Amino acid sequence: MYDLVVTDRARTTNAVEAWHGCIQSLLSEIHPIICKFINGLRRYQKLKDGEIEGLIVTRIRPAYECLNRRIKNIVLDYENRDIIDYLRGQAHNIMH
Repeated sequence: MYDLVVTDRARTTNAVEAWHGCIQSLLSEIHPIICKFINGLRRYQKLKDGEIEGLIVTRIRPAYECLNRRIKNIVLDYENRDIIDYLRGQAHNIMH
């Protein structure tokens, strides 16, 4: 988690899980044969044409931008805090 915060990467896989759920609903089978899988991907592309870039580029809601900034500030200040102060700071951000 420390590396994810410091390098500004997503801490969750929500975007990937949403994409997977959409693909699964289009396929309507857990293990489709390759032809059905390809046709499902084609249907997905037709439905989402123009939105694909939005799936690749994660858009962060403004409320989370502030939270991410606070968490990152605490992580970057890790060396200057004792462990209890660091954990309290992170817990405070998670609770609010």
